[in-house]
Amino acid sequence: MKKSALIKLLLLTFLILSAASLNAATRYKWIVIGSLQNFYYDTGTEWEEVVYARQQWGFTWDSFFRDKDMQAAKGMWIGATNFFDPVMNTTYTHKVIHNGPRSVTDIEMREFMPQEIKLIARYDHPEVLVDGSEGSDMMNAADAKNDDVDEIDPTIKADRIFHNVVNTSLGLTLTRNVYAMAQQNYDNIHILEYEFENTGIYNAAGSVHPQTLEGVYFHWQWRDATAQEGCWNGAYTALYRNWIETTVRDVRWGFSTMNDVIGEDQNNPTPVSTYIDKTGQDAQDDQGNWMRGYVSWMGYWSDFGYNNIGSPLVKGVAHNGLAVINDGRLGAPQYKGMVVIHADKSATDNSDDPSQPRSNGFINSNHQHTFTAGLNQYDAATMTQKYIQYIANGNMGSHAQDVWNTQGSADGLLADAGAYSKSKEAAGFSQMLAFGPYTIAPGQKIKIVFAECAAGLGHYRGYEVGQQWHQAKYKGQTVEVVDPDNPGSTMQITAAEADVWKDKMVYSGRDSLMNTFRRAINLYKDGFYDGIPEAPRPPENVEIFSTEDGVKIYWKATEALTHPKFEGFKIYRAFVEKDSTYRQVLDCNISTDNNLDAYRVSGSTDEFEFLDTQPQRGQNYFYYIVSYDDGTTNELKPGVPLRSSPFLTRTNLAATVKSPPAPNEKLNIDDYDLTNPADRKELMELLVRVVPNPINVRNEDIQFKGNVNKLLFAGVPGGCRIRIFTERGDFVTDVIESEAGYAWYLTTEWQQILVSGVYIAYFEMEEDYANPKNGVQLKKGDSMIKKFIIIR
Repeated sequence: MKKSALIKLLLLTFLILSAASLNAATRYKWIVIGSLQNFYYDTGTEWEEVVYARQQWGFTWDSFFRDKDMQAAKGMWIGATNFFDPVMNTTYTHKVIHNGPRSVTDIEMREFMPQEIKLIARYDHPEVLVDGSEGSDMMNAADAKNDDVDEIDPTIKADRIFHNVVNTSLGLTLTRNVYAMAQQNYDNIHILEYEFENTGIYNAAGSVHPQTLEGVYFHWQWRDATAQEGCWNGAYTALYRNWIETTVRDVRWGFSTMNDVIGEDQNNPTPVSTYIDKTGQDAQDDQGNWMRGYVSWMGYWSDFGYNNIGSPLVKGVAHNGLAVINDGRLGAPQYKGMVVIHADKSATDNSDDPSQPRSNGFINSNHQHTFTAGLNQYDAATMTQKYIQYIANGNMGSHAQDVWNTQGSADGLLADAGAYSKSKEAAGFSQMLAFGPYTIAPGQKIKIVFAECAAGLGHYRGYEVGQQWHQAKYKGQTVEVVDPDNPGSTMQITAAEADVWKDKMVYSGRDSLMNTFRRAINLYKDGFYDGIPEAPRPPENVEIFSTEDGVKIYWKATEALTHPKFEGFKIYRAFVEKDSTYRQVLDCNISTDNNLDAYRVSGSTDEFEFLDTQPQRGQNYFYYIVSYDDGTTNELKPGVPLRSSPFLTRTNLAATVKSPPAPNEKLNIDDYDLTNPADRKELMELLVRVVPNPINVRNEDIQFKGNVNKLLFAGVPGGCRIRIFTERGDFVTDVIESEAGYAWYLTTEWQQILVSGVYIAYFEMEEDYANPKNGVQLKKGDSMIKKFIIIR
């Protein structure tokens, strides 16, 4: 074999092994400490379905609740002019490298080549155990959305920093730091700080070709779809909370998304909009500067046949055995967007350039330039077209404004974003912003900083607004509601005013987002925790125990007690699901009669425990605990205590009060001869109960809420085996003891749902049992049967 051929073979083997190594390693990290949560990928941006094969994935708010995802895809392109490509040994008039919005084959080997990825924490997440198992999203979240910390550094200025280094085929090395806070006034903000250095490194092998880069633009695309809860449909119905019918499922692709640019003309701002949704309206930061960036929300689409602003539930779907819900609750009342914080004027002038981003516009999300085939860094003609028309295009205007211009209603109340996409034969439109042009010599750098934020009507408020709208619109009621034009007063609405009122309430989210933008700018410029107060730290350890007497909570909180304004702890509980309604069950503090000392573990200074005796047997309960201060440090909401993030301690495994073997007062152990098998059988029959019996799966309100198919065998001694049979003796399944006791969900061994009928439960002790509390004793081989009825 010739030497050159051998070298090529070895190089190819190295590249294949490198690619395999990258795929095997952690390619992304989630930031999950606050109400805004997102994953960040190692190539430098988050393209379509890069982590999970779902159109909407990531950028969730309010993340306390499921299915709040708003991100369909992101893309980052970098363009330059007169670029000598050492790989192709040619000079391109326009060179464009691609990182999304869709995947590029072997991107990490050819265009954006990851070098480093890690998540740095100011402090680690608490260890949360439920009955001995890891029991929080920080530790064992579904879909690996956990707090995967690589490094603890108490000196960092934010609670979490995602750190990412990537080489590119343009010879630029980008370093991305994403900052996130757990403090409640700032936890809906992620600040992305990019630094682009001309290192000349252009391939995976680390080869260097020094050259000055000219006409450089840093270009981003956002394909948004607000929000998953109000968008899922069709085959997804059985798994997700949703209410959008199949015929308009394209909303989850961003088909009806509205995108509006702010601050595009710094010299001629628009302080007041003529549109009901405030399209085109600019806003100032706290220093009086006109903010620049973009805003997106779910827009109107006439194909729904009703006013879909906020995605109200008006066509209920039955799923998961639950009754059809049809009450108007809103599934997509939130906004997302981006605000620029800083963009260097040049590689030699690091002051902020208020004219950046220099280029903005919108693009058909299914444009040929956005598909994989169009993301080719060696296609000279396409790169030139892309650079001129979409990267360095100047001001293309606002997508939302164009929708109004072409699809606005005669009364000025609605702009049909869905009809606009149809008219353009588009799958919705993505927002584009680009910074440049820059000249960057070898060794020089450009820094760009922006915040991605979410705000609007919160989960509960969105449900309340939608339900009030539904009462007026569809039930003919006169409803007293908040006046959106004067929030300090109320007004009455009927069916005639319902749509306008609901829309204005949803559109008020734009003002909330602008306030969040202002906070983001101040947060970065003031140095994060150098400029804002920190809440007390969460407990370092939390343990939840399911007991016969209730649910016991233990926590250790050394750091929280050292906070100079520490006040106390609060424990919250929900049942059925981890993202259902939480109610406070304990407030122990240093200022009231419910003194902290009453819950302190004897002999300890920083360990506490509490027994929650209110939970009912057989139900699933979830908890979180927060540390809080006295309210004197909250600079934005004086008097409101700052508290640790509930996300850090919220449990995702259920605690369930265990049934004692002798649950009732009828038992007198002296009445039984425990050496007599017949007496032991009688005792066993007294102890064990089938709850409920009969079980009617339609009686959700009086059985196990959220578990309509749940049957509980209460009082079953440990070590007992339960076998289920049909009335004629056909085997159905075994019921195995779990942390919830002996619970069964009416399915066979082969996961078939049982029909109505009479069934037999056969109980047999597989080992001796003795309970020192009540004197109950059973022997291996003791058995009995009980019958129960299923009604569907």
